[in-house]
Amino acid sequence: MNENLFKKLPLIPDESVLGEYYIDVDRSKKIKSYNTLIAKTLSEKTTQVNGYLSSLLMPMSTNKFFKDIWQQDYYFNSSNKYISGLSNYITIDKIIEGLTSKLFKVQDLRFVMNQNYSETYEYDQIDQNGERLKAFLNQKGSVVIDNIHQYVPALNEIWHEMVEIFRFPVTCTAYFTPEGTQTFPMHWDTDDVFVLQLEGVKEWRVHEAFIPDPLEHHIWGKYDYELGEQLFQNSLKENDLLYIPRGFMHQAIASKKKASLHITIGICIPTWHRIIQTSIEKIMIECGQIMRFRQPTDIMISESNINTNQLYFDELKKIIFEKFSFLELKKSINELLARQEIRGIELTQISVSDLIFGQNTKFKKSNGIAFLEYSDNKTMLKFGGYMHFFPMKYKSILEKIFIFKESFTIDDLRKEFGQFTANEFCNYLIEEALIKHA
Repeated sequence: MNENLFKKLPLIPDESVLGEYYIDVDRSKKIKSYNTLIAKTLSEKTTQVNGYLSSLLMPMSTNKFFKDIWQQDYYFNSSNKYISGLSNYITIDKIIEGLTSKLFKVQDLRFVMNQNYSETYEYDQIDQNGERLKAFLNQKGSVVIDNIHQYVPALNEIWHEMVEIFRFPVTCTAYFTPEGTQTFPMHWDTDDVFVLQLEGVKEWRVHEAFIPDPLEHHIWGKYDYELGEQLFQNSLKENDLLYIPRGFMHQAIASKKKASLHITIGICIPTWHRIIQTSIEKIMIECGQIMRFRQPTDIMISESNINTNQLYFDELKKIIFEKFSFLELKKSINELLARQEIRGIELTQISVSDLIFGQNTKFKKSNGIAFLEYSDNKTMLKFGGYMHFFPMKYKSILEKIFIFKESFTIDDLRKEFGQFTANEFCNYLIEEALIKHA
């Protein structure tokens, strides 16, 4: 993105504080009430955005979901009307066409054969007429596409809303699985996952967690696990939704009749462990400037000075705890935010491709109130809590989109600004979720 063309600033500084977004759920007691403040807060946040999450959860209300289901139990929703609309924008044929035309970035792709990552298929090699890709798929190879929202504006709108609601890192991944196969064996994830079935049918099984509330280092491949109680077994058909809490074990097998395509939206919750770990890391860097921490110790090679070592350790511990405070936790949260580990708003550039949305695809402004101001040869757009700055030449088109609420196409922009500038402008509007499909 050409940073000289467009930029944005928050209208109100984002003061990130530790509060209602963090809670420890005691699964051993099977707590179902969760935290009413959390449920109320997250439910209220869903009313301030476009309503995609509400549409996915219907007929269950968001308040009931966050109070009784979130991080506690699975949730299955059959024949969701909103998911059926997504199938207009992402299909198996479009995925295969995108792979053949090298639309996707290498770092966003994972190729899986027999439930293991494949080393035999190299996406970035020359593939005349897609013959190598066809051979891989004919051998029942699966394809996983990370950051799929960066290629499909309709998914990008959902991704933006999830980030706004949860304030946590959000992933969006596509899974193409040939008929009669499964991409991965029984496993668990360290994030909460919404599964959106777009094409085909998959048989899902969900079991109780082997490791309750797993952290980032609790990777399923490192453990000889035992399956707990089976909670759910059913076929996810086109337009079905399944929510799986973090840590719940699961697997999915595509039907023998047709290949499957589903999307997962993962909510990566920062835990107390992650925040405190970040605080301790910061404190220990500061302690590295104190000479007492830099002295050698014989604690590893001698037990004769145990009392002396204990006294020395107690002094160091006192220094650490004097530095460790709630204020330090808030600083750690701000650092995680700055690293976009909690709230990653900025996207890499979305490709304006006729594969995903053609030049005649219509767009319109996203839900929300917009204001335009003009100053110093710039057009300023107030929308969604931010002030967006554009060169004055975009004044008329911004008025059409945000004031008069007219729909437009990529081709309309290209006729007025030329292809490159139109693509840059449209990319920015999509990345910032300022527009959506009409």
